[in-house]
Amino acid sequence: MPDKTTELTIDAAIRSYSNEQNDLDGDKSFKIQLGMRSQTSTVSPVIDLRKCSMIAIANDVNNDATDEDIGIGEARSKYVSRQVVLDDGQEAEDLRVYLSQYVPNGTDVKVYGRFLHQSDPAPFEEKDWIELTTTPPTVTSSSFIEYTYDIPSTELNGDGVLEYTTDGVTYTGYKTFAVKVVLLSNQTSVVPKCRELRAIALQV
Repeated sequence: MPDKTTELTIDAAIRSYSNEQNDLDGDKSFKIQLGMRSQTSTVSPVIDLRKCSMIAIANDVNNDATDEDIGIGEARSKYVSRQVVLDDGQEAEDLRVYLSQYVPNGTDVKVYGRFLHQSDPAPFEEKDWIELTTTPPTVTSSSFIEYTYDIPSTELNGDGVLEYTTDGVTYTGYKTFAVKVVLLSNQTSVVPKCRELRAIALQV
């Protein structure tokens, strides 16, 4: 449709002339077909081909989240929030993340948290990412659904507080945090979508 964005359900490509000759036996990899009609033989529609254009967009996404918990990782599509430092005198013990998302079949969304205690001398950028857990909604939808993410119980102590050990020192709670959202898909034409990210630092 004119002036509309059309999302494809299969991977497609517009090839160069030489690739059309080599791979398609000279057939065109992209065609535009226009239909015109008129109720009289003396008047017809006019198309200005100088203003006819198309923008083709490819999603840069893959289905590989290797090493996303320890660094940059292999995922091509991701969002990393800014570093959030809580106000003076404040420390958090848990984290809850809300994210509205549309997740078609064959796609996935992973959410991670990075944390630093105020007494931990390690650089924040060197801390590992913790993959947060979620319970997918029981209903399926073609629109956005809000997901809730939490710190996994394996990272919490008996009181439900985040606890980690660095260089033999155990730290409880955190002063600084960041959130990372990783988008995954097994084909570039069908991708997950996210919006309305909210992260709330909690005290148990």
